[in-house]
Amino acid sequence: MESPFRVWIDEDIADLIPGYMGRRREDLANLSALLELEEFEGIAFIGHSMKGSGGGYGLFAISEMGRDLERDGGLRNGVLVKNSLDRLEHYLNHVEILIKPCER
Repeated sequence: MESPFRVWIDEDIADLIPGYMGRRREDLANLSALLELEEFEGIAFIGHSMKGSGGGYGLFAISEMGRDLERDGGLRNGVLVKNSLDRLEHYLNHVEILIKPCER
């Protein structure tokens, strides 16, 4: 079955992707813990970081989810944060990363 999230990554950065994705999984765990504690400032901070980093790896959906988490944390809205975390978890569990040769 084909993944609903297919992302093509330049081969020049392919070796960086496993570490980047691992850090996003760590973010997911940290965000869930922050939500339990209602630490919305921390959620907004991590969301801001994700917003700034995803596009550099060609993972624009992570940037979009980071933007949402930054907004939701700023609104101090636990329901919205939980929805964003569910979307992030689903994405991380289903994204298919494909490598494309660099154009030279």
